[in-house]
Amino acid sequence: MTNPEDQPPNGPPSTDRRQGLRHIACFPAYIEVQEGEQRSAIIRDLSVTGAMLLTRAELRPGDRVRLSLYISDDLNAPGIVTGKVVRAEPWGDGTTLWSFTIGVQFDTPAAEHEQAIKELADKQAKLGLFQRPSRPPPAAP
Repeated sequence: MTNPEDQPPNGPPSTDRRQGLRHIACFPAYIEVQEGEQRSAIIRDLSVTGAMLLTRAELRPGDRVRLSLYISDDLNAPGIVTGKVVRAEPWGDGTTLWSFTIGVQFDTPAAEHEQAIKELADKQAKLGLFQRPSRPPPAAP
C-alpha cells in the first residue's frame, strides 16, 4: 500500500523516493563498477534501500555497482551491498575531489547493516556533525 505522503500533489507515487529512513552521516566507501576496479567515495546519506554518495567515478543511471561501506569500527569488515545507479549528477564546479553525486538503489534491503548505520549516524549527530531526520526528505522536483 502506498503511503499518501509518498505521493506528489499532482501525480503518481515517486519512483525515486527511498522507502527507508535516511541516516545522514559521512563515512568512506568504495564503489566497484567493474570487477576489481574500485573507486573511492564518501556516503552522504544511507538507508537500508539505497545511498547517496560523492565520487570521482563517472556513472550513469542503470549502471550496476558493488559498494563496500565502512560503517563499523572494524575496517577489515565493510558492509557489502549491490545495486544500480538511479541518479548521477555533476557536483560542484568540477574542481573538487568529489566530481559527482550518485544515487544507488540496493538490489535487496541492507537490513543486516541497519543497526551499524544508525549507530554511526547517531554518533556523528551527537558530535554536532549532522542532524537526524525524522523521516525521509522529500524527493527533488
